[in-house]
Amino acid sequence: MDRRTFLSGIGLFAGGGITGVAAQRTLGGTSNTEIQADGEVILDSENLYDATLVDVIDGDTADFIVDVGLNTKRKIRVRPTEIDTAEIHGVSTDSAEYERGMEQKRFVEELLAGADRLVFRSEEDTAAYNERFPHDFETTRDGKGGFGRWLGDVNADGVWWNEAVLERWPEATYDG
Repeated sequence: MDRRTFLSGIGLFAGGGITGVAAQRTLGGTSNTEIQADGEVILDSENLYDATLVDVIDGDTADFIVDVGLNTKRKIRVRPTEIDTAEIHGVSTDSAEYERGMEQKRFVEELLAGADRLVFRSEEDTAAYNERFPHDFETTRDGKGGFGRWLGDVNADGVWWNEAVLERWPEATYDG
């Protein structure tokens, strides 16, 4: 059996072209985030991907291995869209900003590293982001911001990274 016969047999080849769509791995859900009695988290959006934490860079940046489906994983750097935590890079280690930034980083490490399940929600193809957060470098349609980080959020066992940081530090709101 050649490739054309195989693809035709499974409905992906017709009339000299590929038909159908290779779907990305996403999780569907209800209109709100919900935790069922058995502990399963039901999320409310598309563009969701299972993730594994690699490293927390600071309170608003972390590296993950993301399962994008079809037995494919990719390492990405994620920037939550609604928070802006204190800097720990490029500031004096004896400054108040550095101390607050390290406290925020430790908080995020505990949140993400302690979770049984992490799910990355991508802002990919989300025009509303540019409308909510206009700035000099608009996001591209590939979901990345001006520094090449993937924009979105990460859910750690039912808790969103953005929301957890803002609950603890309301002043960490991103005002881009």
